Amino acid sequence: MIARVPSDHRLRHPRGLARAGRWLLLGGLVSALGSFAAAEGLRVAGSWTGKIQPDPRLPVIPWELTVAAHLGDATGATRLELRAELPGGNVRAKVEQIGADAPMRWTVPRQTLASEPWREIAVRFLPALAEWTFDGAVELEGAGTWSDAAGATGAFHVVWRPGRVENASSALVVRQPVLRATVGLADSTVASIDVELNWASVDVNMIHLGAGALTAHQTAAGRWQVGEVSAPLWQGRVILAPFEVDPAHPVINGHVSLAAVAAAELVPFLPDALSSASGRVSGELTFAWDESKGFAPKSGQFAILEDDKPKVRLAASPGLLSAKVPAKIETMPQWLGPIAKWMAVENPARDELIEIEMGRRTLQVERMEARLVPGAVAGETKVQARLVARPQDATAVELVDFTVNVTGPWEDLIRVSAEDGVKIKATF
Repeated sequence: MIARVPSDHRLRHPRGLARAGRWLLLGGLVSALGSFAAAEGLRVAGSWTGKIQPDPRLPVIPWELTVAAHLGDATGATRLELRAELPGGNVRAKVEQIGADAPMRWTVPRQTLASEPWREIAVRFLPALAEWTFDGAVELEGAGTWSDAAGATGAFHVVWRPGRVENASSALVVRQPVLRATVGLADSTVASIDVELNWASVDVNMIHLGAGALTAHQTAAGRWQVGEVSAPLWQGRVILAPFEVDPAHPVINGHVSLAAVAAAELVPFLPDALSSASGRVSGELTFAWDESKGFAPKSGQFAILEDDKPKVRLAASPGLLSAKVPAKIETMPQWLGPIAKWMAVENPARDELIEIEMGRRTLQVERMEARLVPGAVAGETKVQARLVARPQDATAVELVDFTVNVTGPWEDLIRVSAEDGVKIKATF
């Protein structure tokens, strides 16, 4: 027997039917249904429709629930299917129970939604997202079980493949990203979240990263554990060590390593120190980041690779080296007074030092290292850099060995001034 019950069903009785007669009719119907159910089972089907708006900032969502049940024996099946018209596409979910004592199994079949309509909705909750632009489709699917004892268990899987994600205000462009997320359920609550992000390239201001990947896991306590991130940078590689962050109080203490990056790529970030450079540099940097203060370096050190000594040219810095040596060299005793000054000769090294400090002569680096420390003033960073180099095609200056201080706010880092300890080895 199949009984179809529409969602707006009403049982209508003739006005003249006595109350006793109505009860007799109802009793007879129940008795008849029981007889059919005991003999061959009862099949019931129906559907309900409606609209829902969980939040005023969300659009109205039409929905339809369809029910099909086979009652009357232990192996009967109950099936429900929910359809909802969401922005970007329709979503379907199914619930099935085979046998009265079995747990219910729920599934969200694989389906695709457009992500662009959701951006407009998300901006209503997070206005900062207005600066972001993205497109692409979102694939979702899931499966699990539900019972009175264990609640809802299972997992949702989401894959998002936008062609490009961009933030104009921070000059950030992520090309061909793929975001995969798995949300685990236990006892009707979110038990875990695992995220994997891959990208083809990333541009942030003047920094270009090659293809890379990031993995993250949310623990039961709600903290995020981010795995190691490695990507090509400046013809070498940059590696971000694993770290952990609490979304309720987002503070990151990180460690970055640079492996064999091209020294020439560092020149735009040291505009007042170098005008050109070659070779490769390796090093590491520790930093802190929080939502209110932003990025702040803590400590670090960098050095050239022993088997790949770079060549550099200094940015024009008049007096950086030449101010440390006399213009003339006195060859006679000072007690001769004016005669000693008259007999003094031009310092042959001074002209070459001027060419070096003005960036007109290339230096073959023998040793180059830098150490990064917090500045004495809040918000400032201090870099102590030592350079030992041999000038190319020089006849008087054989070796220069000097240390420079680089101080100032991190945003405009470079302020160069030579320390007193400038060493110059010259051949006359």
